[in-house]
Amino acid sequence: PMAAFVCASAITMALEFAFSMIQNNHPSAIQLATLAVAEFLIGLISAILNVGILDIHLSMARRKTYDLKQLFSGFQNHPDRIIICAFLVTAATLVSAVPMFIGMVLFVLKQTALRAILLAATALLSAVLGLILFFAFQLVFYILLDHPKYSAVTCLKESIRLMNGHKGRCFYITLSFLGMDILMLLSL
Repeated sequence: PMAAFVCASAITMALEFAFSMIQNNHPSAIQLATLAVAEFLIGLISAILNVGILDIHLSMARRKTYDLKQLFSGFQNHPDRIIICAFLVTAATLVSAVPMFIGMVLFVLKQTALRAILLAATALLSAVLGLILFFAFQLVFYILLDHPKYSAVTCLKESIRLMNGHKGRCFYITLSFLGMDILMLLSL
């Protein structure tokens, strides 16, 4: 599994590096548009590779044989569904930021203490909504792997159904890795 993670990271970094080399200090509008499209496409490739990593993890958990070739299984098994799922999860998460955006606009129009409090409240609301959606969609790609016949929307609905009543436990498990994440960042 570590080799798959390293390969996926290397592929993504190589693509990122290639496009970052064409950027200069004063990019033109065409360069910025090219970079934006490239970043979008690299994000899609990364999502498909991450599904391959999940496939390897599922094989390990089920005590099945696994191979580095599984890293690319997402490209062979309906990558369109992976892309649609990634897009829908991202869109839902962005929708959760709408309250904070409204609070920011109101604060920028007139900076008062009341609007600063409103900004903080809307930011908190957006964070809570974002976390709820993040944990509600936690199983989307696992469901996608287990049920190849399911559509992207069905995978989203099934993830919401399965995570109903379990988001708090998933949050707690994620939080338990915070110390390890901090140590990982400090080791860089």
